[in-house]
Amino acid sequence: MAQNFYRLLIALIATLFCVAINISASLANEAAERRIIGFSADGRYFAFEQFGIQDGSGFPYADIFITDLKEDRWVQGTPLHVRHDKEASSPQAVRDEVRKMAQPMLDKFKISEPGRLIASRQIGELGEPAKSMVFKPNFYTPPEGIVTLKLEVFDLPPVASCEAFAKMAKGFTLTLLPAKGKPREIYRDNVVPTSRICPIDYGISDIIAHDISAKQTVFVALISLFQRGFEGPDRRFLAVPMPIN
Repeated sequence: MAQNFYRLLIALIATLFCVAINISASLANEAAERRIIGFSADGRYFAFEQFGIQDGSGFPYADIFITDLKEDRWVQGTPLHVRHDKEASSPQAVRDEVRKMAQPMLDKFKISEPGRLIASRQIGELGEPAKSMVFKPNFYTPPEGIVTLKLEVFDLPPVASCEAFAKMAKGFTLTLLPAKGKPREIYRDNVVPTSRICPIDYGISDIIAHDISAKQTVFVALISLFQRGFEGPDRRFLAVPMPIN
């Protein structure tokens, strides 16, 4: 009788833990903010900043990422990271410092075009992290040109540093579903990069565009990455090239 009671108690605790993780993944314990820096004029390079107050320590941090959209990878020497290990430090001071560090690289890759925010899902909106986003590539796009970006999450083996916390980590795929035509998978994780630490969920945050010319536009999907933090799930960001044309 006692054994059955403890089995039921353990099962209940495990269920409540899973529910808490799912709820907190949508809310995030510590949610980084993001600022779009922009594109190079030719659309090859894209940069953004993420910043916030680190959970547990309370230290302010800021990161700047520069992505080579053609190669789908960070450019050498990035991301740039600054954290001030004292709670009294100003978050703006940290952001100013990382921007000063990044400026030579932003100049090198000629990142000066702000781009256009096409669609966005903010952390304060209720519900689970967005797994799909329906949008018009341009303001004048007709109904038959409307596109749906779909995100699916699946299990992958965790990196070594995360094995103590979970048997599996989470990867994701991105699929474009045009109003007319066949679905097209544009991104799929094969392994979990070590930079993601312990990912437990993902969501579509933003879709950003840059018009190279009147006939050519490049698109980037900014993905919310929810990972195991010190006091619960934390949100960070990933930039993924999105070949719509």
